[in-house]
Amino acid sequence: DKLVTVTATAVAAPTHQITFTAKQQKAIDNLLQQFQQNGINSPSVKETRTAVGDDIYTALIDLNQLKQISSDVVYTTTDYQRFITQIQAYLQQHGQINAAQVRDLFSTSRKYAIALLEHLDDIKITRRVNDYRELR
Repeated sequence: DKLVTVTATAVAAPTHQITFTAKQQKAIDNLLQQFQQNGINSPSVKETRTAVGDDIYTALIDLNQLKQISSDVVYTTTDYQRFITQIQAYLQQHGQINAAQVRDLFSTSRKYAIALLEHLDDIKITRRVNDYRELR
């Protein structure tokens, strides 16, 4: 009957919209600026939650502004899509990729490279074959 809408983290009336106070929006803007400055080396989930609070963090996930890919790694949705697209393009050109290649591709640490690769496995874009990933 469409009396409620269900997301990954909430149930709400179909007409409900999330709005933020000026103080909350300022915290969000500051956080998004940190993401923009750091690129792939984004603030951790813990740092992000601390910066805006758990409720706002959850709202940003529900609003599809943030994408958490592991227990410690979160990206803006725009950055997330860009990183995934770059890895897919690399895979289409080279056939396989490993953590060291992802690390070098993005000039990042192993932490972020592994998180991205494991996430791609989880969402069935890639499959692990020994130390490499290849497109499914």
